[in-house]
Amino acid sequence: MDGCEQEKIMYSIGLVHVWSLARVKWLGYNKVGIVTFLRESIT
Repeated sequence: MDGCEQEKIMYSIGLVHVWSLARVKWLGYNKVGIVTFLRESIT
């Protein structure tokens, strides 16, 4: 496995981390209400 392939794997893992964080955040906002989420996105 060369360095380039390793970088791709690290990048993929990073994306998964970002995705799960975003999802947890979204679910948290969803409990409070999508309106709050939209309001915070705009400002």
